[in-house]
Amino acid sequence: MTKSLSIITISCLLITGIYSCADSGGTQENQTKQTVGTVQPEDVSLVPVNADSLMQIIQSSPAKVTVLNVWATWCQPCREEFPDMLKAYRETKDKGVSLMLVSGDFPDQKLQAKQFLAEHGVGFTTYFKTGKDMPFINALSSEWTGALPATFIYDENGNLQQFWQGKASYDEFVNAINEAL
Repeated sequence: MTKSLSIITISCLLITGIYSCADSGGTQENQTKQTVGTVQPEDVSLVPVNADSLMQIIQSSPAKVTVLNVWATWCQPCREEFPDMLKAYRETKDKGVSLMLVSGDFPDQKLQAKQFLAEHGVGFTTYFKTGKDMPFINALSSEWTGALPATFIYDENGNLQQFWQGKASYDEFVNAINEAL
C-alpha cells in the first residue's frame, strides 16, 4: 500500500514538474507574473458573493467607474485577457476607476483562484461567486449568456454602461473605461 502511494506521489510530482517546465516560456502572461509584486496566495482575499450582495457593492461604490470582471482559472480566454485588464486598471485607477474581480471557479478550486490572483499581484479584495448560476447571470445582465470572461462597466451611480462577454484587449479595456469616465 505504501509503495503504491509513493509511486502515485512521485508520478504527480513528475507531471507537475513537466507542466511547470512546459509553461515557463516567454508568453505575455508569464512575463506579467514575473514582474508584478510579491502577493502570496494566503494574502489573497476571496470573499463569497451572491448576486444581491454584488449589486449592493456596485451601487455603493464611491468610484467614478467600476469595472466588474467575472472570470475563472479554467477559462483560457480569461487567463489571456487578465494581464491586459490589470494593466488598464492600474493605469486608470488614479482617475477614480475601481476593479472588481469575481471568480466563477467551482468551490473546490478556491486555492487555484488564489494562486492565480497572487501570480498576477492582485492584493485587493476579490470575490468568489456563490449561489445558483442563472440568478447571478440575470442580476448582472439579461443579455449575458453566462459565457466567460464577462465584463461589465458601471458609472458612478451604479448604472451599467457597457457589457461584453469574451476576451478583450488592453485597448478595449482602456477605451471602455475612458468612455465611462
